[in-house]
Amino acid sequence: MNTYLKYDSYNRYVFPNKGIRFTSGFEFVRDIDKKQYSDIYRVSVTHNRAHPFSERFTLITHLYGGTVVGDSIPPDYIFYSGGLITIDYHAGIFPFVGLELFERSDKNVLSFGMDLQYEILRDHYILLRGNVGKAAASFEDIFFLEDFYFGYGLTYGLRTLIGPVEFSFMKNNLRKDIITHVNIGYRF
Repeated sequence: MNTYLKYDSYNRYVFPNKGIRFTSGFEFVRDIDKKQYSDIYRVSVTHNRAHPFSERFTLITHLYGGTVVGDSIPPDYIFYSGGLITIDYHAGIFPFVGLELFERSDKNVLSFGMDLQYEILRDHYILLRGNVGKAAASFEDIFFLEDFYFGYGLTYGLRTLIGPVEFSFMKNNLRKDIITHVNIGYRF
């Protein structure tokens, strides 16, 4: 049994400067293979909001969270955090600036982020990004202050006919190297 709720009032799919994008999901998966895995309850929520300060300057806030309950949970049902790809959140994959795609995972994930977006020229954007998050095996541990990770980055983006073109440089507190990310076109 799956139930999803989606609401999107962003004025643009990419580089929005006003609106809200909200998704939530509840899944109950009963006895996947009748032997190895238990019944699973999975809840996820995302909330993104674009707050315009002016016609060119926008603050975009992000909240991502998910929890899954069950005695034995297959990897397809845990949550993953990392990368800048904003695919279907019901797949349990949440973007996180400064981490590689799927770099952090567990039964419980919570992250909060902010982007300062400035339109330097028509359809040309600079984004200063930052976020903090945690992945934990137990729901209670998600709220303890130790083991939080954070990431930050800088993105140049261009809105084109084929979709966004983005170049990002990112870093986190877990490693010394700088991560790069390039996106060309819309995500399907």
